Parts: sequence; C-alpha cells; structure tokens
Amino acid sequence: MKKRILCRALIGAPIGLAISTAITIFSSLIYGDGNYYPVVPALVEQCGNEINAVVAQMIASLLYGAVWAGASVIWEMDDWSLLRQTVTHLLAGSIATFPVAYLMYWMKHSIAAVSYTHLRAHETDSYLVCRLLLEKKKTKHKKKKKEKTNKQT
Repeated sequence: MKKRILCRALIGAPIGLAISTAITIFSSLIYGDGNYYPVVPALVEQCGNEINAVVAQMIASLLYGAVWAGASVIWEMDDWSLLRQTVTHLLAGSIATFPVAYLMYWMKHSIAAVSYTHLRAHETDSYLVCRLLLEKKKTKHKKKKKEKTNKQT
C-alpha cells in the first residue's frame, strides 16, 4: 500500500503544479489588465520578491497535488466503511489544504475565511451519491464473494 501511495503522490505532484499554474493563468485572464499574476501580492511581500514567492507556491502546489493523489488510495480500502474512508480522506485533505491555502495567501487570514474554506472542503451532494453507489457495489461484491465461499465449503 505504501508503494501505491508513493506512486500516486509522484503522479499527483506535477498535476498539482499544472492545476496551480492553470489557475494563475485563468485568474490573470479574468483580471483582464494584460498582466500575468503568478502569485498573490501578499505572498510576494512575505517572500521578499516575486521569484521567491513563485518558488514557494510551486513547492506548495507540488506537495498539495501529491497529498491529494496519495490520499486517493483511501477509496480502495475495501475493508473500511464508507464513513471511515470519508472521514480519513477529509482529514488528509484538510491537513494539506488549510496550511497550504493559509501560507500561500490563497485565502484571507481571518476566522471567516477559514470557516468558508472548511465548508467548501466538504463533498458535494453528487460526490456523496457516487460514493454511496460505489459502497453499494462493494457490498454486493462482498456478498457474492461470501456466497461463493459458502458454496465451496
């Protein structure tokens, strides 16, 4: 399992960087003044200059992508309940999301921003429906496997 987590994390790291870069490009396009804004101005101030801020955000994006990709292995834990999978995945994601979002100034440094980010971190209704359908499928698979084992004995 550790090998699967590591492999997923190695794949997820560059994906996290690519998503982060795409977000900065789209944000710059939306701002619409013709300039590219690779990082938030507050991060530039915190890091001393723009290149240090870009490097810090790059490292954070690589780590962020790695954590989320590695955490995807949680959904393959067949012997875990859906509740345990969901809570563990939420904790892993939160442990990655809050520090990165706070340190990179992707969210305001206030209690209201933390509360809002926390609410956005919860899964959507459609996501939960998909998870429940997968759990139902997993339960059927376990029943069939158990029936097969009982027939053989």
